[in-house]
Amino acid sequence: KNCCAVNIEDWEWTPGDKCDGSAIERTSLCCEGDKYIKCPSGNCESFPAIKVELIIKGKKPTVRNCPIGKWGCRPVFIVKRTKKGEINKDAVKICKLVDGSLTDCQAPVTVGKKRFVRKFGKVKESHAGVYMAVYTEDGVEYKSDTITVNVIN
Repeated sequence: KNCCAVNIEDWEWTPGDKCDGSAIERTSLCCEGDKYIKCPSGNCESFPAIKVELIIKGKKPTVRNCPIGKWGCRPVFIVKRTKKGEINKDAVKICKLVDGSLTDCQAPVTVGKKRFVRKFGKVKESHAGVYMAVYTEDGVEYKSDTITVNVIN
């Protein structure tokens, strides 16, 4: 039997919260980067180095249809701790996902303590794409699910 060698799940297109890039749990179904080790004693114990317990996700709707030239189209993400403590707002970026790589990462506008918004101004064709929030702490990147922006005439 194998255990996850790191403290976070991979991010995959599966329903639920078993593979969403959050902190690893006994019920997790995947491990970031497929970094597995042989279980030390048959059953995996809780990962001892979990420092960050986060919720990082796109705010619904996760598909946004945005008319060209209009204002107000913006992907919104939730980033918050599951326990006490504050999010370092400077550690949050919203990036465009292109061919599996994060590009055009920008600091979002913060709304309240946990909502992070990528503002576009007037919608242009170049805004179409898939966006993801990334929170970095202690050298570890935590990634949200995605929000798709469709640009329409």
